[in-house]
Amino acid sequence: MPVPELVGQFEKRLAADFTERVEEWSRCRQDLIQWEERHLREPNPAPQKLAEHKEMLELLIFYGQLFALATSHPKFPGGELAEEVHANLWILREKFQMYHNPMNQEEADGILREVFPEP
Repeated sequence: MPVPELVGQFEKRLAADFTERVEEWSRCRQDLIQWEERHLREPNPAPQKLAEHKEMLELLIFYGQLFALATSHPKFPGGELAEEVHANLWILREKFQMYHNPMNQEEADGILREVFPEP
């Protein structure tokens, strides 16, 4: 079998499996929402649950970055998949900021004053 054909077949198999892995990763992000509802919605979530959440987010963000790199290649088929990866990665990063780098009250008050100045 000529080398280009070998590589082409490999590329097709990789792309098919890759799409399935991206979809599975996306479902993990969606499942995380339910996990957050059960463990983090109370006013003061347990430190252990916050640590678990942080670890899950870091892993999901890491895999998302790998997917983003792969889908950004000009020869990678399926622009919609790249958009899905970038959207999910944005959501994961926002969740990380919200739960693990929250804004303090002084910053929040400053934004409110800037957006809604008193006459």
